[in-house]
Amino acid sequence: MFIPFLNPTLFPIILALVYALWNSGDRFDGCCPTSNWEKRYSLRSSTVIRPKSLENITSAIQFAREHNKQVTIIGSGHSWSDIAQPHADDIQASQSRNGSVALCMRCFSGLVGIDAEKKVVTVLGGTTLAQLMGILHEHELALDVWPSISDQTIAGALATGTHGTGTSHGNLCTLVIAIELVTADGTVLTASRESERDIFQAATLGLGMFGVITKVTLQATATFNLVEQKVLITDEELYENFESITNGDAEYVKLWKVEGVGMTQVYSSSRTQDPPRGNKARWFSDLKIWLLESLLLAVSLYPSYSTSLLRFLTHYADAFPVGERVSVWDDVFNVPHRLPLHPESEFAVPLERAAEALQLITKYVEDQSVPCTMPIEVRFVAADDFWLSNEYNTSTCHITMLTYGQEDTFHTHFSTSLGAELAKIGARPHWGKIFNMTSATMGSLYPKWHEVVAMKRKLDPSGMFCGALVRRVFSDWQVC
Repeated sequence: MFIPFLNPTLFPIILALVYALWNSGDRFDGCCPTSNWEKRYSLRSSTVIRPKSLENITSAIQFAREHNKQVTIIGSGHSWSDIAQPHADDIQASQSRNGSVALCMRCFSGLVGIDAEKKVVTVLGGTTLAQLMGILHEHELALDVWPSISDQTIAGALATGTHGTGTSHGNLCTLVIAIELVTADGTVLTASRESERDIFQAATLGLGMFGVITKVTLQATATFNLVEQKVLITDEELYENFESITNGDAEYVKLWKVEGVGMTQVYSSSRTQDPPRGNKARWFSDLKIWLLESLLLAVSLYPSYSTSLLRFLTHYADAFPVGERVSVWDDVFNVPHRLPLHPESEFAVPLERAAEALQLITKYVEDQSVPCTMPIEVRFVAADDFWLSNEYNTSTCHITMLTYGQEDTFHTHFSTSLGAELAKIGARPHWGKIFNMTSATMGSLYPKWHEVVAMKRKLDPSGMFCGALVRRVFSDWQVC
């Protein structure tokens, strides 16, 4: 008799599906996430405040100052890093008179105003990108830069340097006209390129260490459609044509590089006046991604088979289809984001060293026999002048590495060893992903590091806004 749960072929897949469903549980308590997305870090604090007004926020900061408490600013908790986690000392102190205050900003959301003629949009800091997307659509607007995922709050996305892809576009911060910031002494100020420029350059992409971003004003554009083309090429073709692929006619380009298989899927998109065509039903795309990721998780139970599976999926199972479609901007930018949970690291290398970095990763994976259960994602971002930006004064290639069900493999090889190797060629780690670089190394990667430290001491001399990540990466500079 055929019993699916006992079938040796189907059992790993069924186990993966069960695991995925089990990990899909709600991690929110009202507006406040209780953990980060991967559920690695607890975001619980001794005092939780869900502000719905500016007065709520200033009162919370006054309360924290009077009671000698740390303040952790929490958006959607989407980051893989410990950026929204209270520091361990604050967690232990939560049982005493000190501890930390969690400001859960997702309740503080919504549209503030739109200048239709100038296409300028202002929203509250806790507005999620999904909510912002709805606002933009309602007014037939769009943003030139958009990430793959829309769960983040706008302030959180800016704080971590969230980006899209395309060598002519910077990260999301480059669309910001002004921010409203509440500092540690309760001051409410507006910073832009015309007023408080240094604060603007420090705090817009500021890891939440300078205060609470309560409003964001963005430069939008008229809504547009994109024609997306997907092709599958060999690694040899990739490196022979790297410049023309990454910096050619297409406005937006990203790569999915399948390690161990020697193939790369190239996504290229450009604006078009054509109406939508060639789009599969959303439920079909979601189901396909979900089944694919569940299968990849299942094979992670047997790491030695991962390369064979990826080779089969690439060549015979249409896992990386080719073709062309036209759709509205956000439908092309956003990717179906389904389970299972996984660790993820991302490093931004100088654009001129992108091919070198990718070849370095391939050689490392081959030499160390590292099982890869997912393609490496490669995106491109233009330079900017935000002090803590991965793109400060340099255009970059972002390389994202993740695994399913192989925690030891991930931390040993991807976030640690490969992170250290990439740092030697100038790679800066994405603030919202997992990385293990030392405070001294981090300081050497950012030309404005000492100015950041000085600004931190100016705006937050008592170290009120010092979560786990800020304390870790600034530990050599005593700002907390």
